[in-house]
Amino acid sequence: FQVPNFSTANGLKENSVIWVAVDSSNNIWFRYGSSLGVTKFDGHSFTHFTKENGLAHNRVGQIYVDTKGDILFGTFGGISVFHDTTTNVKEHSFHNYQPSAYILFQNYPNPFNLITTITYQLTSQKKIDLSICNLMGKEVIKLINEQQTAGSHQVVWNGKDTNGEEVSSGIYFAILKSSTTNKTIKLILIR
Repeated sequence: FQVPNFSTANGLKENSVIWVAVDSSNNIWFRYGSSLGVTKFDGHSFTHFTKENGLAHNRVGQIYVDTKGDILFGTFGGISVFHDTTTNVKEHSFHNYQPSAYILFQNYPNPFNLITTITYQLTSQKKIDLSICNLMGKEVIKLINEQQTAGSHQVVWNGKDTNGEEVSSGIYFAILKSSTTNKTIKLILIR
C-alpha cells in the first residue's frame, strides 16, 4: 500500500489539514483547517460532507474509527456516523448511531480562549461524573454529576472554576468517570 501525497497542487482545497483517519475500506478522511464538514478520499476522488448531506453539524471537532470500522464524527450537533453499506463509495448513509463504545471525544476548539465544547457518548444509561482538573490533579470544576441516558452528550466549559472565577492559561484535563470506566482528554486554555 503506497501512501499518496496531497497538496493544493493535486486536489486538496488547502494545505492546512487538522486531522486524518483511515476507515476499514481504506478511505482517507480529513478536515481542513478553515473548512466546515469533512472530506473523504476513496483513492480516486474527493467527497465533501456537510450538514446539508448528512452531518449533525458543520463544525467537526473529532474523528474516531470504532471497532466495526464505522467513522464517528464528534460535532457541535452531536455524533454523526458514516457507515459504507456497499462497495460503491458514491452510496453512503449517515444514520442515528447506537454507541458500541464509551468515548470521550477531544474538546473543540482546542486550544481555546473563551469556551470549549466537550462531546462524549455512553453505551448505556449510567451515572457519570465529568470534571475539569489542573496539572496538579486538583478539581477546578465539576461540570456533570448525574444519571444520563445512552447516546451522545455535550457540555460547554467556559474556562471558569467552581466559584465562577476565570482560571489562568494552561493545560487542564477533562475526566469522565462512570462506575466502570474512566476517560481523560487534555484541554489547552490560552487567555
